[in-house]
Amino acid sequence: MDDVSPLILQKWEKRYGLNEQMMRFVITNYQKPGFGLVKIARKIFGDRKISSKDKRINDLRNFVLAYERHFRGKHLTEEQKEFIDKNYRIMSAYDMAKEIFPPPEGKRFEPLSLDAKKVYEYIKIKGYSEVGGKPMQKYKPPKQPKVAIKKINKVSYDSQWPPYNELSSRKKFCVDQLMSYLNSPRFSAVYQKFETESERELYEDEFIKSTFNKPDLSTEEVNLYINLCINYVLQLRVQQQMNDVNKMIDEATSDPSGDTKQIRITLTDLLGKKTTEFEKLQTRIEKLTDTLTGTRKNRLEAMAKVNESISSIVEQWKEAEKREHLIKMAKVHEDKVLREEMKRLGGFADEVANVMGISEDEIINH
Repeated sequence: MDDVSPLILQKWEKRYGLNEQMMRFVITNYQKPGFGLVKIARKIFGDRKISSKDKRINDLRNFVLAYERHFRGKHLTEEQKEFIDKNYRIMSAYDMAKEIFPPPEGKRFEPLSLDAKKVYEYIKIKGYSEVGGKPMQKYKPPKQPKVAIKKINKVSYDSQWPPYNELSSRKKFCVDQLMSYLNSPRFSAVYQKFETESERELYEDEFIKSTFNKPDLSTEEVNLYINLCINYVLQLRVQQQMNDVNKMIDEATSDPSGDTKQIRITLTDLLGKKTTEFEKLQTRIEKLTDTLTGTRKNRLEAMAKVNESISSIVEQWKEAEKREHLIKMAKVHEDKVLREEMKRLGGFADEVANVMGISEDEIINH
């Protein structure tokens, strides 16, 4: 809080009900893992009953926003601004922020730190494409079928799926499984690592397009599809970087000063490296695609054989049951014919039975 004028501090204290010590604690801890505004509020106000609906939580949130607005873009040096101006076309905002404000040795760079936000804000003010201020927002996987269906329809070019209650049983199962894939921890973690909105969107779209009609995937296969989509995004990123380097080469070539030979050599070398990187990504994509296609094909064929064997056993059982039923029917018919014949013979049959010492039922069942 040393960079904030006493007048601003007094204004914040009056508006948000926080003294300077409280404000220091909030700013020091609100970005740390495990520290939410509720936990911070309970600590500084000494009230463990504070909930997220408490007015003091809203005051804390507004104070943090006011603090960030106060420092927005204010502490970039001319040298740092020049670095951004020269590199924004070939580096992401996240990478530039990490380069300008390197973390201490052994520490992880915090992409939502105030230093990083200075870079994001400067890029936004300058109107450069792809601002890296959104990448670490938490991914919100679909929890309702209608949301998943909307995502499917976005990437399904052949036909649009109707509402969930109008779907066939198989398609309902596809929707349910897709939701489980998108809710997997690894999918969300990878999503949040991407640094631009277009990269996140491509990652999710390619994954959905590849898996929405495959409800039988194993966990290992889901992870392989995630790897495949990561490579799609990386390939697009490299392609964009190649385009930017080509533009820079064109600009250097057309420079009338004639002092750009070394720059052209450097850029050409960089283009060669990016081309090699692009080709390696293409090879990985092809191998992953072949692996996934082969693995699923083999599994489906094995399942088909199992189902065929089960069907054969069921058919044999039905045939055996049918034969047993026919034998019983024939026996009933035979008994009926014998009884009718004995009735026709009348007393003669009775005499024969008495002489032989057997009953009528014994004759029939013999």
